Amino acid sequence: MQSILRLLLLSLVILPSSSFAQRDAKKIADVREISCDNTKGYLDYLDGELHKDPTAKAYIIFYGGRSYVNIIYGGRRRYLSKRLLPKRGEAEARVSFWKPYLMNTRNVEASRIEVICGGYRDRPVVELWIVPSGASAPKPTPTVTEKEIKFRRGNPKSLDMFGEDTCSIAKGGITKPCS
Repeated sequence: MQSILRLLLLSLVILPSSSFAQRDAKKIADVREISCDNTKGYLDYLDGELHKDPTAKAYIIFYGGRSYVNIIYGGRRRYLSKRLLPKRGEAEARVSFWKPYLMNTRNVEASRIEVICGGYRDRPVVELWIVPSGASAPKPTPTVTEKEIKFRRGNPKSLDMFGEDTCSIAKGGITKPCS
């Protein structure tokens, strides 16, 4: 009887159940320069991942780039694109509507969404992460310093960035803004 009890105790120590195992943060997407509607598709997917685990949080880490592609409707279903230097605050402005979209359209609680400035990389990108309860939050990994970025003048405007009216700059969408 004692040997069975020892074996059972040993199995609990060596083979912990999945409920005791620590789960890690999982990156679910790298969102690159895409249209507003495609961005909303990524956010809808993120919402679905949050519904799978009601205790998880979403982390949206955005990185500014050395330049951006600006897509402009050129008429007759033609789209023109041109690479532009960024404006100061453009990375923040591009993701500013993401948190309000998740909160207002998908009814995700604000406390389950973290939007963080990750700094700069060669190309702008936004990382979408799902972080289970108890797991460590993802850390930003910039590859370019702000001193290496050449900025163009002016403040970001919705039409400059998205070429569409359906995505607009939202106030208060960033949890941890760039410095």
